[in-house]
Amino acid sequence: MSRLKSNKVRIPFSIFSACDSARSSAQSIEPEKWGTYLDLEGKVGSKRDIGEANLFIPLVQDSRSLYFAHVRARMANGGDFEGSLGGGVRHMLDTGWNIGTYGFIDRRRTTYNNTYNQATVGLEALGRQFDWRANVYQPFGKDSTPLYTTHTGSVSGGSLFVSSTSLEERVLSGFDVEAGWRLPVFKEDDSRQVRTYLAGYRFSDDGIKVQGARVRAEYVMADFSDTWKGSQLTIGAEYQHDNARGSQSFVALRLRIPLGKVASSSQRLSAQERRMTAPIVRDVDIVSQVRARQIAYEKASTTANGQTIVAISSDTTTGASLPGEVAAAGNNSTVVLAGTFNTTDSTVLQNGQTLIGRGVLDVLTSSGRAVTASLPGATIHSSFAPFGAGTRATVTMASNSTIRGMN
Repeated sequence: MSRLKSNKVRIPFSIFSACDSARSSAQSIEPEKWGTYLDLEGKVGSKRDIGEANLFIPLVQDSRSLYFAHVRARMANGGDFEGSLGGGVRHMLDTGWNIGTYGFIDRRRTTYNNTYNQATVGLEALGRQFDWRANVYQPFGKDSTPLYTTHTGSVSGGSLFVSSTSLEERVLSGFDVEAGWRLPVFKEDDSRQVRTYLAGYRFSDDGIKVQGARVRAEYVMADFSDTWKGSQLTIGAEYQHDNARGSQSFVALRLRIPLGKVASSSQRLSAQERRMTAPIVRDVDIVSQVRARQIAYEKASTTANGQTIVAISSDTTTGASLPGEVAAAGNNSTVVLAGTFNTTDSTVLQNGQTLIGRGVLDVLTSSGRAVTASLPGATIHSSFAPFGAGTRATVTMASNSTIRGMN
């Protein structure tokens, strides 16, 4: 009899090893901790109201690091609007600190309908008990816009001088720093926290300076709704004061709406992990200021229609000599008076002569500019009865003469 031989099927060990490795690798893959969210915030202020939307988008993450993109849109009273686009990175340290950095490009349209651009760079360190932040702001491109120009006339040394002042809006570069402290109202790992902050800021350019301090407090409730996992509600208050804008205060309400997958209860985030998606704190908008700047100071010798200008001030001319100086100005001249003149004689105008106090006058400056100058005004007091006793008048008109803006 021949012996039957059994054939055994041999499965290579490497196949089992590969399957075990794949299973082990799949089990080690952790779900993403941080998802996309939208923060909607409303701030009611003593001087202006602000509405803001912030979209936070995780790009790359592991168990301790998060790279993200950030989009912000803000609106305020008077058609003021600003949009920002940027991103950054945050990393959790074993010591309990979250450190991060970020950068933004900002674009603002002000209430004067002017548009400006700015780059923002910031650093932050968020700890269990304390927070530290610092931001630097640098405008680029157009940095100022003229709003309008005024021309003010003044009389000095027998001449009319025109000061031209431009009112312009200018954006400022600067920085701010902020320190925060967690009040021990709740436990360190509680989803509810109260924090207070103190900040200082300074913005300046071309002689303009905005410098002051800000205090704020916020009460944060993470996962405040059992039916809306990943949501967050923040109630805040803020007060600031600086040398240029004075004092202003805000009360704020911020609602976080989760847009991505939310970790299950078994994957509940720790206090340090929750702070990896804390709102980025920086100045609410590009800082701009309106200031007046003198651009010219010139003598005006003639009016726009070619009449010679003679300027007389009560600082250098007495009321007694006023009639003689007006007569000396001659026919077809324009006499600008400034101040108060007490006379005992009638001021007689010449043919075609104009006597003007307060008002506006179209003039040509020494550089050839045609401007409309605002004049300071004048008063003539006469110490005699205008009519009846000698039939004298305070001012006696002549052919084609004009008097205006006088008391």
